[in-house]
Amino acid sequence: MSDATSSSIDRVPCTVPSCGRGIGAAAWRRRFGDLDLETAEYVCQQHWSQTPSAMRKVYARARRRDRRLGMHMESTGRIWRRIMTEMRSQARTAHEHPQRETTT
Repeated sequence: MSDATSSSIDRVPCTVPSCGRGIGAAAWRRRFGDLDLETAEYVCQQHWSQTPSAMRKVYARARRRDRRLGMHMESTGRIWRRIMTEMRSQARTAHEHPQRETTT
């Protein structure tokens, strides 16, 4: 097994470009269950907290519904993809227009 493959199995990186954070495979399995590297998307705490609270609440409501029904609804996936699109857009905008520190 190559080095690149073994390192990708050990950690799942944050989906926000240029973020160096991630989650270990063992921690992923404890929190979320099975790990499929093809579809796994993880958001670190820093970027999740920057997601608008309304989006987080809608996603949490959809996840509760999924647990109550015992199945994964397609709408939950659409909500997650919308959150990912918004986060990547925010990261891209922040990267293109970094805030300048002001000194007083």
